Amino acid sequence: MSSNVAYTSRPPIIYTIAGSDSGGGAGIQADLLAMHSNGCHPCTAISCITAQNSTGVTAIENVGILREQLDALYSDMPCDAVKIGMLGDTKIIECVKGWLESLPRDHKIPIVFDPVMVATSGAKLLSDDAIEGVKDIMKLCDLVTPNLPEAEVLVGRSLKTIEDVEAAALEILAFGAGAVLIKGGHTLPTFPHLSPGALNTTVGHSQDYLRSTSTSPSTRLSDSSSGIWLRSPRYSTPHTHGTGCTLSSSVASYLGLGRVSSSESSEHGALNAISIEDACILAKAYVTKGISISKGIGKGPGPVRHTGFPSDHNCYPTIALDAAEREGFDFKVMRPSDFGPIFPIVDSVSSVSKICSSNSCKDVQLRLKITDEDEISRIISESSKICKSSNVRLWINDHPSHAIKHNCFGVHLGQEDIKRLGITGLLSIQKSSLALGISTHTFSELSLALGLNPTYVSLGPIFPTSSKTGIVTTSQSPLLLKKWRELIGPSTVMCAIGGVSSLERAEECVEAGADFVGVIGAVKEDVGILKGWGEVLEGKRREDRTSGRRDLPITDFDELSRIINAGKINLLGRGRDEQTKYLKRLNELKSKYVSVSDYIKISHFGFSEVPAGNGKLKSKIEAASSSKLLLMKNDFPYNFGEKIEHYVLWKLNSAVTEVEIKATCENLLKQDGNKRVAFWENTQDLKSIRDLDHVQIIVLK
Repeated sequence: MSSNVAYTSRPPIIYTIAGSDSGGGAGIQADLLAMHSNGCHPCTAISCITAQNSTGVTAIENVGILREQLDALYSDMPCDAVKIGMLGDTKIIECVKGWLESLPRDHKIPIVFDPVMVATSGAKLLSDDAIEGVKDIMKLCDLVTPNLPEAEVLVGRSLKTIEDVEAAALEILAFGAGAVLIKGGHTLPTFPHLSPGALNTTVGHSQDYLRSTSTSPSTRLSDSSSGIWLRSPRYSTPHTHGTGCTLSSSVASYLGLGRVSSSESSEHGALNAISIEDACILAKAYVTKGISISKGIGKGPGPVRHTGFPSDHNCYPTIALDAAEREGFDFKVMRPSDFGPIFPIVDSVSSVSKICSSNSCKDVQLRLKITDEDEISRIISESSKICKSSNVRLWINDHPSHAIKHNCFGVHLGQEDIKRLGITGLLSIQKSSLALGISTHTFSELSLALGLNPTYVSLGPIFPTSSKTGIVTTSQSPLLLKKWRELIGPSTVMCAIGGVSSLERAEECVEAGADFVGVIGAVKEDVGILKGWGEVLEGKRREDRTSGRRDLPITDFDELSRIINAGKINLLGRGRDEQTKYLKRLNELKSKYVSVSDYIKISHFGFSEVPAGNGKLKSKIEAASSSKLLLMKNDFPYNFGEKIEHYVLWKLNSAVTEVEIKATCENLLKQDGNKRVAFWENTQDLKSIRDLDHVQIIVLK
């Protein structure tokens, strides 16, 4: 599911009604790039023409044939979604409103409105009369995407806190839109020593708030009763021109893609079911990636880059259950190799007993669909005893309190369970040290799951199945499984489940990136398949590791934190499997600082130990600029090639001052202003970069 893969037999047709940016970074020009990059066919209806460059706008002129453009397009190429951007005055607004009202109601064309009202400088771009017209258009839109200053204009007051933003969303929805996404990333405090725009940082989060008016049972996350906070890495860089246009046109593209996909195929479940939640999450991933690699073109801020359908796990947003909480959850961490290739899912004590007697698996999940709490407790208690005596790990589906009571190994939760349990229930699972697996079916559900840092994530059903409801459900297909693999990254364990009724299907899942497969019907019919299937799939998993597709299991980051805080950096080890070929050379060097790698070909971490602001840092950074992996012993770099993209400063000594930290940051950026620099004050931050590529960690003493 990369930008050059077609998901539908024809590209979705997306209209953009917006202004032209002669500088090429925003407006119609950004919309064209985003829509095309996401596999859509863009059509333009230009509302106004601007004379501008990267330093500012010098002239604006409205276009007099806007309705003619729209009518010509719709008569030949009816749209699958519409994005509306800058509308210069009340005349343009009335024109667009009239055209929207003329659209056939039964076509249900998604309308996304980015109400461009405030310039970057803070100046209003629309008169008060025009702003009232903007509110009127919202009644015809499925989603409006104001940034924070625009939201302040709409509600008539400043928005300073998380609660302010949430209240403003409800007021904006009262204008009649189906949903609102308030953009900004301004709702978490930043670090005073890293001033935005002056230094490139990845400190903190960018958070956007999504709230809808939906009362549909299919809307699981953001609905009329609650909203969701979308969280992604925050890049404080000046090169963000066109982010609002790009995000709204990307949302329209994904909604159009879902509309076309659902009319053509029953085998791309998550694509067929793209909701406003999903589209906003994908668009945020798209924009975040574009910001992370943006560069200046002229004298002013550069444009966001356009990189195709999201595939970078570092940029995929998560859903924060608590927008004020920075650290998040911390459930049991397991490596892919800790799991066997097959994960049987059964519904009785006798089935658990048969699984354990087969000596063919490491784990079994007990899925009970009964309501008698006493009976549930009895079955789980008996199953737990059987599993413990057989050295098999027992996972309980949907009943965390019983799993905790009977000291089971882990729990598996569906999305409804997460919403029902809330933060308090999830914290009780974490406190009990249970492992956690989470089901996902859509892009938004994946964001929620990843925000909880679970032990594993599952996607299903991969193939048609009737195991849950008695009705054959829309399947995801191995194509979506490959996309999930990209979006969750290599350090999150992934399970494929649903319709895995044959060994051939199980092999397809492993080839697509699954670490193990959940099997229900096949194992119920014949427990004997566990051994035969397991041997074949284990061989395939070994082949995949050898070929380098996903090389190695993750490093224990908790242990890494303890070692570094204790000052015992010499204890850091290399890992295993493919990394062993480096061990001999490393031992010869007897380096004091040894790299820890998440996956040898994906994320490398080098460690340097230097005084903050030390003059010797310059030579170290110059040496590191051409390295992907850098091991330090005094000033000696051990270079594995390729380029570092992120520097992380870790304050090991509390005596290090903010002045020294800032001086070190500036020293780093003098070497290469395109580097990303982050600062940590506690070991929990380590987890936020565990999937970053090309990282050099500098410990400040």
